[in-house]
Amino acid sequence: MRGIGLITQTEAQILALLAQHHTYVFISKSLHISMPTLYRHIANIMNKTGIHKKELLIKYAIERGYGRQEALA
Repeated sequence: MRGIGLITQTEAQILALLAQHHTYVFISKSLHISMPTLYRHIANIMNKTGIHKKELLIKYAIERGYGRQEALA
């Protein structure tokens, strides 16, 4: 697994929402982005982290505190 280098603000928001177990549809609507754009962001996150399974990406986000309320402020 790679270190999480140049993660964008949008990618961090997506990780936070994934850590809270929100659906892709919810995330897309919440961030006002299309589903294809969301999928592109998720692919970018997966490439940056070296994690290529949704379940493991969610675990990664939770372990790094992305789902905590103070992380969203």
